[in-house]
Amino acid sequence: MSSRSEDDAGDEGPAPTFILGGTPVWPDANRIGESHVEPKRMDVLMLLIEAAPSVVTIERLLESVWRNTVVGDGVVHQAISHLRRALRDDARQPRCIETIPRRGYRLIADVAPGRRRAGAAAPADDGAELSSFDPIHHPVPLLAVFPFDNLSNDPALEFFSDGVSEEILQTVARTSGIRVIGRSSSFQFRGADKVLQRAAAELGCSHVLDGSVRRSGDRVRVSAQLVECDRQTLLWSDRFDHDLADVFVLQDQVAAAVASALRTTFSPSAELGPIDPVAYDCYLKARASSSQWLGGNDSALLEQAVGRVPTFARAWAALSVSRAIEAHIESDPTRSAHPRELAIHAANSALRLDPTCSAAYVALSIVKPVCGHFTQRDALITAALEVAPTDPAALFWAGRWNWTVGRLREFRDYMARCYAVDPLWPQGVHQYATALWVVGQMDDAKALWDQALARWPQLYYLHSAQLGFASVAGDWARVDSLLDTLGRSGLSTPDTERSVRNAEILRGWNVEDERRLQERLRMQLQRTGTISLQFLSLACHVGLTDEAYTLAERAHFDHLFTPGGSLLSGDYGLHHLFSPGSRALRADPRFVRLCARLGLCDYWVATGRWPDCADEVASDYDFRARARPRPP
Repeated sequence: MSSRSEDDAGDEGPAPTFILGGTPVWPDANRIGESHVEPKRMDVLMLLIEAAPSVVTIERLLESVWRNTVVGDGVVHQAISHLRRALRDDARQPRCIETIPRRGYRLIADVAPGRRRAGAAAPADDGAELSSFDPIHHPVPLLAVFPFDNLSNDPALEFFSDGVSEEILQTVARTSGIRVIGRSSSFQFRGADKVLQRAAAELGCSHVLDGSVRRSGDRVRVSAQLVECDRQTLLWSDRFDHDLADVFVLQDQVAAAVASALRTTFSPSAELGPIDPVAYDCYLKARASSSQWLGGNDSALLEQAVGRVPTFARAWAALSVSRAIEAHIESDPTRSAHPRELAIHAANSALRLDPTCSAAYVALSIVKPVCGHFTQRDALITAALEVAPTDPAALFWAGRWNWTVGRLREFRDYMARCYAVDPLWPQGVHQYATALWVVGQMDDAKALWDQALARWPQLYYLHSAQLGFASVAGDWARVDSLLDTLGRSGLSTPDTERSVRNAEILRGWNVEDERRLQERLRMQLQRTGTISLQFLSLACHVGLTDEAYTLAERAHFDHLFTPGGSLLSGDYGLHHLFSPGSRALRADPRFVRLCARLGLCDYWVATGRWPDCADEVASDYDFRARARPRPP
C-alpha cells in the first residue's frame, strides 16, 4: 500500500472526515476522536478500511506499513491496541476491529461520510471537544428500539429476534422511565432501512438501540448497541451468550440486562441532597486513612458515615471495597465469610442509590470466588470502567484483574492510565512500577520505585515488594541498595522483616534449603490437602519442577471455587502464576493442566483473550492447543 501522503498528493484540500463505528476520523490530521495517533497506526486503519470486510494478515500489514523496516509482529499488535483505544473498542467484544486468531485483523464497523457544519474544517490540535452524549442537546431522551437482525441461517429464528427486541422495548418502557417509541413505528426499520439519520428524522428519536441474534447449535449470542443519533456516537454495547434451552427466559434475561445498562447510561448520578457534616467528615477521614498495598479505607469510619446517612452512596461504595479487601487478604482458610457478606451488602446498597458507583462493581468482583467465576468478575470490572473510565481506583483494579488472568501488557496499560490521572497515589504508583517490572521494563520500574521510596519511605509495601522481585531475579546489587534504604528509613514491620529474611535465604540458596522447601510443601499438602501457588512457583524456580508438579497433581483446589474460599497464607491471588519468578513454572507443559484445574483455560478459550505466556512459551509447547478442550 502506498503511504497516505502519496495517495493524497493530488487531492485538493484536506482528506475528508468520515465516521467509523460512531467515532469521527480525520486521516490527514492523524486524528481519531479526541486522540492523536502515529501516522503508521493511521496507515494500519486505512488499510483495514480499504480491505473490509476481508481479513488483513499481519504479514500484509508489516509489508505495507513497515516496508523496508525490520520489526516484529508486536508493532502490529501495538498499533491495533492503540487504534482500539482511540475508537473506544474492546478486543473482547469488538465493534470496530475484530481479531482473527493466527491470521490477522478485519474491520467490522460501518464507515459513513462525515458530517460537518457549513464552513467547518478538520479539527486543529487544540483539544476540541468531541464528547458523546450531551444532555443539553437531548434533555429528555427518546429511544427507538430496532428489530434485531437474525444473523443465523435459520429463518425460523426471525421470530426470536423480533421477540428479543420487543421484550427489551417493553422492559425498558416499563421499568426505566425512559421514553420509548412504540413497536409499530420502530419495527418498520429493518435491514437496509436502519439508517440513523432517517430514524431520527421520521421518528424524532434521540437514541437508537439496535442489535443482532446469532444461533450456533444450542447456543445463542445476542449483541446490542446504543447509539446517539445526532452525532452517530456509540454510547454502550454488550453481548450475551446463553443456552437455547428456553427462549422466553433468555429474552427476559437479555431485556433486563439491556434495560439496566440503559438506565445507567441515561441516568445522572444520584443526588445526595443535604449531607450531615459529621458523616461527610468520617467519609473524608476514611478515604485518607489507607496505607494498605491494595488501597481500601477505614471501615469503622465508613460504617459511621452510612450509619448517620443511609443514603450516602459514595460511602457505601467505599465501604464495599474496604470490606472486600479485608475478605480478599485474609489468609485463614477457616475464617468466617462475614467480611465478604458485609462487602456485598454495602455494594448493593451503593448501587441501589447510584448505579454509577464504580467502586461497588469493583467490590463485587473482588469478593467473587478466587476461581471459576472469571467471566462474571470480568463483566463487573468492565461495568466499573464503563461508568467511570478515568477513575484511578477502577483503572487500578482493572489492571490487577488483567494480571490475575495473565494479561501482563494490559496490566501495564491500565496502570499507566491510573498513574497518568493520579500520579501521587502511592498504591497506584507502586502497582504501575510492578506492572513495568513484570513486562520486563525493569529499569523504568526501578526508577519509579526509587522516586516513590524517596517520597514515601514509611510505606512498608514499597520496600517488601521490591525486595521480593529483586531477590527472585537475582539482582543482588538492587537487593543491597534496598536493604540500605530500608535500614536508613528505620522502618520495621513483620512484612519487611519477612522480605529481608527471604532475600537472604535466596541469596545463599543451597541443598539444605531445597530439602526444607520440599518438606514444607509435603507437609502443607498433608495438612490442608492443597498447596501454595507461591511455594509451587519457588520450587520450580530453584529447579524442583518435577517434585513441585508431582505434589500439585495430588492437591485439590475445590475451596477456591466456593464463596469465601481463600488461598493459603502468602498467596494473595492467581497473579503468582504470571510473575517473572514463575517462568520455570510456565515453561513446563504441565502448567496448562494446572491452569485448567483452576478454571482459567475455560475462561481463555471462551473469551479468546489469551495470557501473554501463550506466546512466551511458544518455543517450548503450543499453549493454546493444550488449553483447548479435546474432541471426544
